[in-house]
Amino acid sequence: MTDFAFDVKERVRDATDIVELVSRYIPLRRLGQNYVGRCPWHDDSRPSLQVNPNRQSFKCWVCNIGGDVFSFVMQIENVDFREALEILADQAGIELPKQQRANIAVQRQFQQQTGTPDNINNNTSNGESAQTRQNAARPQEPLTKKTLYRALDWVAQKYHEYLLAGNEAGLARDYLNERGITAESIRKFRLGYAPLQRDWLLEQIKRDPHRVKILEMSGVLARRQEENNNNEPPQMSGYSPQPYDRFRGRLMFPIRDMQDRTIAFGGRLLPGSTLQSRAKYVNSPETYLFSKHKQLYGLDLARLTMRNTRRALIMEGYTDVIMAHQFGFSDAVAVLGTALGAEHIRILKRFVEKMVLVLDGDEAGRKRADEVLELFIAQGADIETLTLPGNADPCEFLLAEGAEAFNDQLQHHTTDALEHAFLSASRGVDLANDIIGTSRALDKVLGIIASAPAVTNPTDPRRIRFEKTIQRLAERFGLPEKEIRGRLRQLWETAKRQAGARRPETGDRRQEALLNNQNIATPNQSTQRKQVLNETENVNDEKNTNHNDDDVNANLLAAGNEEDLNVEYEGYYIGEDSEAELSRLPSPASLLPEIPWEVSGILPGPLEIELLEAWLTAPESFEVFRERIPLEWLISPVTRLVYRVCCEFSDAGTTPTFERLMTRFDDAKMKTMLVTWDESAAEKEIAVNDRLIAEIIDGFERQQEERSRPREIGRLRAEELSGEEKMRLLLEIQEKQKKLKVSAECRVIRARSVSK
Repeated sequence: MTDFAFDVKERVRDATDIVELVSRYIPLRRLGQNYVGRCPWHDDSRPSLQVNPNRQSFKCWVCNIGGDVFSFVMQIENVDFREALEILADQAGIELPKQQRANIAVQRQFQQQTGTPDNINNNTSNGESAQTRQNAARPQEPLTKKTLYRALDWVAQKYHEYLLAGNEAGLARDYLNERGITAESIRKFRLGYAPLQRDWLLEQIKRDPHRVKILEMSGVLARRQEENNNNEPPQMSGYSPQPYDRFRGRLMFPIRDMQDRTIAFGGRLLPGSTLQSRAKYVNSPETYLFSKHKQLYGLDLARLTMRNTRRALIMEGYTDVIMAHQFGFSDAVAVLGTALGAEHIRILKRFVEKMVLVLDGDEAGRKRADEVLELFIAQGADIETLTLPGNADPCEFLLAEGAEAFNDQLQHHTTDALEHAFLSASRGVDLANDIIGTSRALDKVLGIIASAPAVTNPTDPRRIRFEKTIQRLAERFGLPEKEIRGRLRQLWETAKRQAGARRPETGDRRQEALLNNQNIATPNQSTQRKQVLNETENVNDEKNTNHNDDDVNANLLAAGNEEDLNVEYEGYYIGEDSEAELSRLPSPASLLPEIPWEVSGILPGPLEIELLEAWLTAPESFEVFRERIPLEWLISPVTRLVYRVCCEFSDAGTTPTFERLMTRFDDAKMKTMLVTWDESAAEKEIAVNDRLIAEIIDGFERQQEERSRPREIGRLRAEELSGEEKMRLLLEIQEKQKKLKVSAECRVIRARSVSK
């Protein structure tokens, strides 16, 4: 066991408060001694994520995910343990030991992209300058996500500095001034400007071939495809030898994640620019850090306000968000050049209870509202729409009318999603006389309602809203509620048949009960926890199913010039200070054997769980158990591994506490299991005393006797034993059986008393 490495992990863990960490991603509220919030790994309509500040652990009993500060970052950021350690160490200001070792997976990806087996400087040519050859000889920094974050921040800073002081950026400064964007907003959002010079960034990194290629892979640099001599369409393999700045000549909007790290850029073509391009906006391509379907502009700043307002204002443009924040509406965000998707809604539901889609007042704005409302309803989101008067966008309206008028619009002129759907479907229809048009309008509205998830809890606000919606539709269309429910049932059954006429599952039966206005009892939390204790697999994260391409990308593909062909690389940029080596910590837990969690029967049985709960509740009792229960008595590989780690601590003169075990293991699943056993022990209010210890030891002794019984019976049947020896062995077996029966009866009595 590497004590120094473990000590560093302990320092990082002790310097990180799990309540503060989780609060950066999910709003928490105190509930008793713990905190609760909406789980980010499943569609959580009620807070099911519990954070224990005393144990510095978290647990969701619905999707069976739990752990400590390290595993939370691993899960929420989708990184491995070492990257999570680096993130938390950076936040805590703790320097990790240096290790000359790159991320192997990223190195392999880089080699595949560049076509270089080992040395990425092999592609230098004889015609390169002395400066280029000198740069190529410099030590290369390991290719990791950390270097990409640092490099993108560096690029953002370069663009920001040029906007503030660059001669060419005067056009951008004039534009921002005309739009009413203040110097404080420019600083707050780190706005920048990319010079028109196509190799400006190349000059900033002194054309270092290593940096050039990685910068190209990050999406900041691009290459245009070369045409052949026959004027045929360019081939995928033909690229110009010199990359150019993808965003040159554009006003730059850095896109940041919830850790305030730059992960991508959006660039706007300025009015009056000499740059010839059909694309008004250009966004970074998809990279290892950035997916436009999973990010929202301004969320890094808006999430703090969302905790208080419990509301999200969803806008369409970067300047709309900036202006909203400037006027005090700092819970505003925007999509990133793509249609609003299910993943965006899922992210926002972590923070807010209500979403307001703020649209431009033109016909295009109303059309976009129609397109996304069904998506919102299908996701079970509480959504309203606000169409601004006078065909104005939010930025124009705020500048012209001010914050008070905008707030009045939010308070008195929003329309809930279903009302908007009704108005849209019935526009131009005479509901009193047009039977066919009315029927079509009703089916259109009911089709949207049918896509909503089933809500079975009668006290859930969504269930109440559903019932009121049925009543409102019956009144609007002049039909009995029974008729509305019947037509809704028909739509739902038609959708089932089209999906393959599968057998109704639990969700279908609940939907059927909902249509019949029935209540279904849901299992309580205690039942859910007992079910989770026996599960071996985590629920997978929701997958993003939105594959809509934005108009900008469509225009880029159609244009065909150097600004319009985005070659998408998935890689990592090496910024300045490439001589500095990445701090990497060799984790001692990596020396532990990997547990095949997918194998059936890998988890501990009831007796071993009872032993583990006792260890976690009273770690000082481990020595007593160790004296009486040898390692070979344990059946589950999981229990054996925990036993081994406890022995390591004990042999080093350290008590194997819950906190130390959590720090010792890097495996996220093992951390989840430790939290599960710890929480179940607390729920049972286990008192580890001499009696409990004796009963657990007695249970293992009985288990060993049961396991040895077949061998004894085999000896009894052996021909070499005399009759007297067989009789003596038989009596011994019978005596053991009596003891086992008495001991089992005592355990049953004890279990009943504990349950009472």
